[in-house]
Amino acid sequence: ALFFSLSPGTGPAVPYPGAPTLLGPPIFSDLFATSGAPGAAGAGTFALDLGPELAALAGVTVYFQAGVSDPEAADGFALSNGLELTFGF
Repeated sequence: ALFFSLSPGTGPAVPYPGAPTLLGPPIFSDLFATSGAPGAAGAGTFALDLGPELAALAGVTVYFQAGVSDPEAADGFALSNGLELTFGF
């Protein structure tokens, strides 16, 4: 899942208690299938095509964090580092 927000996280972990969530509310999400071999750490990738809507995001900062199912991780899932992205042209 890809989680995103228009504000950085400043409080307790949301939506997963105990996980280092780096997004502030409200948090939105979308599901994506990744490529890569199962069991190969860091091998999964996906493409996010914003198409013609990209120009409407000029000057907007969005905060992203990915979550993946990981049977080896605590509670069976893992979260990525956060990404702060400001769109500009």
